[in-house]
Amino acid sequence: RRSEQEEQQPPRKKWMRRKRMRDERPDERHHKPSKCREQFCDVLVQVNALLPCVVVYWTLKVVKSAWLAVILYESVCLVGLPWLTLMLRGGSSSRRTLAVTRLRPLVQSLIRPKEWRRCAAVTTGSVLTFGAGGFFAYLALAKREFDDHDISKAISRNSTNTGLHAGSATRDLALVFLGVWFCTVNPVLEELFWRGYLYSELGRILNGSSSRGGSSEGGGSSSSDAPPRGETRTTTEVVVEASASSSSSSSSTRFSAVLQCAEQTELSRWLTSVYFGSFHGVVVFVFVDYVAAALVWLFLAACSRCWIWLAERPAFGFPFIVAFHAGADVAVVLAVSACDFHWADPEAAYVAALVVTFILGSLGVFLLSLAWWHDDRVLSPCDLLPLRRPQRSSSGGLAGRDDVVDDDSANALEQGLLSLSQRNKPSAAPPTDDAPLLPRAGDSLL
Repeated sequence: RRSEQEEQQPPRKKWMRRKRMRDERPDERHHKPSKCREQFCDVLVQVNALLPCVVVYWTLKVVKSAWLAVILYESVCLVGLPWLTLMLRGGSSSRRTLAVTRLRPLVQSLIRPKEWRRCAAVTTGSVLTFGAGGFFAYLALAKREFDDHDISKAISRNSTNTGLHAGSATRDLALVFLGVWFCTVNPVLEELFWRGYLYSELGRILNGSSSRGGSSEGGGSSSSDAPPRGETRTTTEVVVEASASSSSSSSSTRFSAVLQCAEQTELSRWLTSVYFGSFHGVVVFVFVDYVAAALVWLFLAACSRCWIWLAERPAFGFPFIVAFHAGADVAVVLAVSACDFHWADPEAAYVAALVVTFILGSLGVFLLSLAWWHDDRVLSPCDLLPLRRPQRSSSGGLAGRDDVVDDDSANALEQGLLSLSQRNKPSAAPPTDDAPLLPRAGDSLL
């Protein structure tokens, strides 16, 4: 009878019905990308991570053009090749997961923050603290050493060889434009690439979830029910999935500005940091020497790991590290311009620069403290300690704790998150024998 009814339906309605049924079954073969294509895209991600080193070395050392280096680095390495990788993944859910649920919330956190005043205080304070403070540290600690060891002369000579020198009015305006671009647009593009695209891709690849199609929106955990590499599902994954599937708008966008770290491993975090430091090490190698390049590589790799740690916390988030990066770029532009044009060599200019940068850096610290003084946000789900359901032995004591979380424990974890958000209230009474253990307010600080 059902087949007769289907035969009697108009062709268009039958086609719409089949399309609706196909959309409701996302695990069909045509929705899954081929394994060979996924492996090729994974290799392309690794090539994209190392390509900035090759491009910058070739343009600065062989071609000797800093302008070409900036154009190729940002157009090909930061935008073009990531876009090509996403297109090669085809209609898989991994492309939607990365482009929609990972990168788009980070961009929205920059252009449409929920708290304009607090976001403005954090970003302005970060730029002033790390921009003015970094240049103050250079003037007070490193400028004399750079002059004594001819590092300033090497930077000035290599800048002139690569086309970064003053001359006509057009060249001066081009240098000003490059400095403004380097301090405003470049930090956003670099953070979206290094801590957005590459961070998410390396986490999926090294966690073994590349072929499963990514994670759910806002949560960052795998869409497959099976945990990666045979591991049991921890309570952290359950909390992340619960926050992702929540229908409330506040819970689904609460951590939109935070890097989703459910798929990340310590190796993926450090690998992202090493790639980030290697690119800047090549730039320093071209302008100074290999010793300074090695030191900068190690220093920036450690800094990148700290930035990832901060970006995974709601108290800081992605806008903070973008402002941090912008402030570091401001300090670099001021230091390189001081080496090239020697505007800080006179004693009066040197003292005035010290005073101004000290005042601006102090103002930045004040703005940051003002923004974080009354911060009462709930901690990130990835910061919670694993919660396990206790079991009673025959003697009545705790016989052990199970790592596998059932539905009751997942519901208890959601209640635990709500209790953590109310820090001013006293902690709840100890659980009974029938109730699972819930995290208290003090447990989150561990």
